[in-house]
Amino acid sequence: MNINHYSSKPTLRSHTHLQAAQADTHAKACKRVCLPNRTRTVQTLHDNTSTERRAACNTGLAKVAVQFSADTFVVNQSLALRINICGENRHLTSPKQLLRIENMINTVHYKKGTENNIAFVFSCPGKLERDSNPSGPAKGETGNNLEYLINFLSNQTKTKGISSDKVTITNSWSKVEFISEGGTGRSEATIKEILKCDNLIRLTNELSEIERYIFVCGINAKTTLKKIIDEKKLNKAVKVFDLRHLGNQSLNQISFDKDGESIISYSKTFQKPITEKRSLKAIRKDNKIRRLEKVAFDLYQNIENENSL
Repeated sequence: MNINHYSSKPTLRSHTHLQAAQADTHAKACKRVCLPNRTRTVQTLHDNTSTERRAACNTGLAKVAVQFSADTFVVNQSLALRINICGENRHLTSPKQLLRIENMINTVHYKKGTENNIAFVFSCPGKLERDSNPSGPAKGETGNNLEYLINFLSNQTKTKGISSDKVTITNSWSKVEFISEGGTGRSEATIKEILKCDNLIRLTNELSEIERYIFVCGINAKTTLKKIIDEKKLNKAVKVFDLRHLGNQSLNQISFDKDGESIISYSKTFQKPITEKRSLKAIRKDNKIRRLEKVAFDLYQNIENENSL
């Protein structure tokens, strides 16, 4: 008698049922039922039955990469992300690695907005983000500069009404990095690290519900978003815009304001011309505002022209 067999390998813990093909009209089908810590009844081709106690077993159809699951949150969309983004057919991936957006909570690297219209993507959280109470992304001067930018955009036609609580903020790398004592000895992850499979899936899930604009700040954020865009894993309507990093070190490299006027800084009082009556502190504050205005103005010009990545 000829019997068809499926080769099987362990899969995720789940209630799984496999049905073998019938051998002939006189023999009943083999059926294997696997339930955690349950009594297993096996009926053979000769109608002899036996009962035994077994630990939980897991079975899958490896040949066709089929996964059956009734008690896990792994979904086809997350499975597709791993296959398409990473070029790997890992249908046995642990559920812990495939996060669903509704299960996400605010963390040191991620804050979900109350609306799905706009997201900002930075490089990675640092010491300030970790030590703040509560911890979260974009703290300190970067957070203050982001608040200024959001306030500017909230008064513009295409982004009118946005606010800090409405926007999602995340990072291209979820781990905390900083150079000072107790840190990792660096300020951000490498390109190789941010393009790893699990990191790309994590970031894709965090941004998958954004519907209008994603603003990427810095080279690492731009690199990861470019990869995700190439794989077509974002909302089809979303626009992605490159944005200068909002840290002071990056902003201080801006030499001209939105009107094309030079932004002049002084490190010492004696460097000021006689006609300059402002204090050094006032000059720095004014220059910072002019630089932020330049960033905000250029960004909104790109939005109006839809000069996205």
